[in-house]
Amino acid sequence: MEVDPTVGENVYRGNLYVGGRLEGREPGADEIAMPDLQQAVKQQMALMAQRQKEFEVAQKELAVAQSAVESAKVAIRLKEIEVIRAKDNHDARKTELEAVTILYNQNAVVKSRLDAARLDYQAAQRAVEAAEVELEKSKVELAGKTSSIDKVATELNSSRH
Repeated sequence: MEVDPTVGENVYRGNLYVGGRLEGREPGADEIAMPDLQQAVKQQMALMAQRQKEFEVAQKELAVAQSAVESAKVAIRLKEIEVIRAKDNHDARKTELEAVTILYNQNAVVKSRLDAARLDYQAAQRAVEAAEVELEKSKVELAGKTSSIDKVATELNSSRH
C-alpha cells in the first residue's frame, strides 16, 4: 500500500472508504467508496449496542437468579430446623402420652386427660409430616431456581457469541 498524499499519512491507497467521499475529493481509480456501506455499518453498530445491552441485562438476571438460589438455600436450612423442632415436640408429646397413660391405668387421671394427651401426640405427628413436606417443597423450589441460573447462564453465553 502507498501513502495517499492528498489525504494524509494515515490513509493508504486501495482502502475502502465507507462515507463515499474522501475529504473533499472523489476516490481514485484504485480506491473504493461505497456510501451504502455507511448505513450498513450504522445498522451493525446499533445491533452491537443492542446485543451489549442484552448481555448486561442477562448479567443482572444471572445475579438475581443467584440471589434467589442463596435465598432458597437459607429457606431449606430454616425448614430443616422446623422439622427438628417438630420432631422434638413430637417426642415430648409421646413422653407425655406415655406418662398420662400410666397415670390413667392407675386411676390417677381422668379419661379426658388421656384423650387430650393422645390428641396432642397425634397433632405433633401431623406437625412433623407438615414440616417434612415444607422441607421437600423448599428443595423443589431450590431446584427450580438453580435451573433458572443455568438458563440465564446459557443465554449469557449465547449472547457473547
